[in-house]
Amino acid sequence: MMKIVPDPPPFRPATILQTAQSPFSSCNNAHESLFHVRSGVIAEDALIHISRHLQTACETSTRIVGAKLARDDVSTGNRDLAEVDANIGSNC
Repeated sequence: MMKIVPDPPPFRPATILQTAQSPFSSCNNAHESLFHVRSGVIAEDALIHISRHLQTACETSTRIVGAKLARDDVSTGNRDLAEVDANIGSNC
C-alpha cells in the first residue's frame, strides 16, 4: 500500500542550527543591553520562546487598548462594555 504522506527526513544532529551570542538593545546604545541571545540554544527552541513572548505582548496590548476603548465608549454611551470584552484578544 502506498503512503499518502511521505516519511519525514531522517534526524541529523549536524543539521540542527544553534544560536550565537548576540546582544541587542535600542535607543542608539544609550544604555546597557536589555536582552541578548545566548549561544548554543537550538534555534527552533529560541524561535518558539520568542513567539510566545510576542503572543503575550500582543494579547496584553490588545487588552490595554480594549480597556481604554471600553472606558471611552461606555463613558460616552456609544458601546456596550460586554461587546468590547467579547472582541478583546481576537486580533492576535
